[in-house]
Amino acid sequence: MVVAFGTAIGAGWFYRQDMAAALAIRWLDSAGLGPARFDVGNIGLSRLVLRDVSLYGGAVSVAQIDVGFDLATLASGVLNDVMLSGLRVALVQAGGRVRLSGMALDATAPGEPTAISLPATSFRILRAAISDGRVTLDAGARHMQADFATDLTVTEAKVLGAGFTANIALSEAGQIQTLHVAAAELALSAGADGAVRIRIGQTAFTAPWLDWSVAEVEAIIAFRGDETAVQLVSARIMDRLTPARVVPLKISGDVKIMGPQANFVWHAASATTAINVDAKGFHDFRTGLGHTTVSSVPLVFRPKGQQPRDLFPRAGAGLPLLSGSVSLAGGVGWHDNKLEPALNVRLADIGYEPAGLTVSRMGGNIAIVGLTPLVTAPGQRLTATIVSAGLPPATAVLTYQLLAAPALRIEGLQTDWVGGRITASPFTLALAQPEVRTKLSFHQVDLVEIFQIIGNDGLSGTGRLDGEIELSAADTRVRLRKGSLAASGPGVLQLRSGALPKQIVDAGESMALVLQAMADFRYNHLAMDLSEDDAGNGTVLLKIEGANPAVLEGRPFRLNIKLESNFDRLIELASATILAAQTFLRQTDGVLRP
Repeated sequence: MVVAFGTAIGAGWFYRQDMAAALAIRWLDSAGLGPARFDVGNIGLSRLVLRDVSLYGGAVSVAQIDVGFDLATLASGVLNDVMLSGLRVALVQAGGRVRLSGMALDATAPGEPTAISLPATSFRILRAAISDGRVTLDAGARHMQADFATDLTVTEAKVLGAGFTANIALSEAGQIQTLHVAAAELALSAGADGAVRIRIGQTAFTAPWLDWSVAEVEAIIAFRGDETAVQLVSARIMDRLTPARVVPLKISGDVKIMGPQANFVWHAASATTAINVDAKGFHDFRTGLGHTTVSSVPLVFRPKGQQPRDLFPRAGAGLPLLSGSVSLAGGVGWHDNKLEPALNVRLADIGYEPAGLTVSRMGGNIAIVGLTPLVTAPGQRLTATIVSAGLPPATAVLTYQLLAAPALRIEGLQTDWVGGRITASPFTLALAQPEVRTKLSFHQVDLVEIFQIIGNDGLSGTGRLDGEIELSAADTRVRLRKGSLAASGPGVLQLRSGALPKQIVDAGESMALVLQAMADFRYNHLAMDLSEDDAGNGTVLLKIEGANPAVLEGRPFRLNIKLESNFDRLIELASATILAAQTFLRQTDGVLRP
């Protein structure tokens, strides 16, 4: 009997590899991982080595599995360590479904086999490590490959990871895009409700082809039937450009995928909570259609407080100190990788001081219809109060469209001054072609204001003028090409001798009566021709008809007087407007086309 028992033990030890392989294959098949096959490389009292492991009929393979155990604890289902090298998982996507060896990862039909399940087991693995792991997804024209490594702890229906790294490559139409993932925590578990949950913590995502990175990700992903739910507890998204387009944002949200459609809710905020944006929407995987609505808490700016550069360093770097508020609302749709925004930016009570001007009470809505590049709908309208030194406050109305070039199409610019109005003819300001030409039309503008605008402070009087002045600008240098203004009715003109050319003042007695008449000239007709030479010297040809009742008993005079003028005030106003527009264009181009 002793001999027989010894012989049996010897035979069992001699055939231990075959017996272990048969038992393991039977267990793997019963656990739903078959058809399974492998070779036993070595088996001893504390170690088992399996080579060329094949599961799911070859859809999953492992070059080698090295298992460590203690005979004392093996009976209770405890494995000390399991080391996998050369893990390969092959997935196929067809008909909108991802399958592993013919089994769906998201089974929807009752009784349909699914590969998303953890096999029932009482084993507990104290430490598992995967090195040189690879998962591939073949989706026809698209191919994804993820190379990864991780350390795991497996206990019953739970998998806990202490470190996970992956390099993911997606190729399509000859283009390859890569993504690096590093997770400090990873957990996989199966619940009593049949759901499989993946929890990741302290995870970071970086991609060389993206200007953004994501870090500090805490999320829970749950699979149950045809439903996938993602709870993003928190994540930190950062712009990798210098200076950044926006300060780092903390985002959170939920995504629920039911069949072919995903519904989501997101929230984003800056560390100071100044940026506070909510979004919700959907995406249909079958049609590629999707839409999200967006709303934000107004951003409030103060000259001695928060400024755009504090939140948007790249765009705000060249802006003057601002006051007022800005908010965002609307939606963005997409189809076939094409964005279709319908966003509204609201400006309220904006104030700032560009060179030589004070702008206040600026407000309006900006309808954005393109994001990359930034494009607005035509007919955008902004109103503001403008004050220039020496001139009364004026109400300005700007009608415009931001084009993709980038270029700013000024559809209309209207300024109301003391009951009169100045309008600019349409023109386009583009970075690629900075030269512009426009025509200023004057309607019932006060004569005194006209004299101040064209730089003839020695003239004053009463009356309203109409006419046009042509301007051209290149690289913010504005020049007056020509102009013609005329009074719409009779009035009074008062000209101080200091405003007249020296040759007229010193002309002697022949001009004495003219100088006396001009001290209080009652005109019936007044017109002005304006011009500027290549050197920037301006002149005004003043043509008047009328009389001074106190001179020669009201004898009529018809005079043509040529006055010097530098048109500095007019040039200053036009330059400030064009410079502000060019600065806006450069900042827009720099932010969206780094």
